[in-house]
Amino acid sequence: TGLFTCPVQGKYFFNTNIVLGDLSSNHTVGVIQFSTSMNAPLPQKGSVGNLGAQKDNNNNIDLSLSAFLNLEVGETVGVQIVVYNATKTVDLLGNNSRAQNSYFEGFLVC
Repeated sequence: TGLFTCPVQGKYFFNTNIVLGDLSSNHTVGVIQFSTSMNAPLPQKGSVGNLGAQKDNNNNIDLSLSAFLNLEVGETVGVQIVVYNATKTVDLLGNNSRAQNSYFEGFLVC
């Protein structure tokens, strides 16, 4: 489902890397953040600025984010990516020929 469901109350560490593809120079704003089902205030939100200016020669970009989150049993965590200012659809790339792939991982710290 792309969501983590908390089995035990505690502090968790989450890490993600998302590879977006098919970007254009018009994609000028991007944001990556963790979201929870409890809509708790999150400590990390990455504004990545002008995606179109940062894309590589294949029109791809890597977005990364890490955070410690305090979670309750049953709470879910996912990743939200928002790209603005263009009508062209952006691709989410999984396993591909690039050295870096998209992933979402986490574990209980304490």
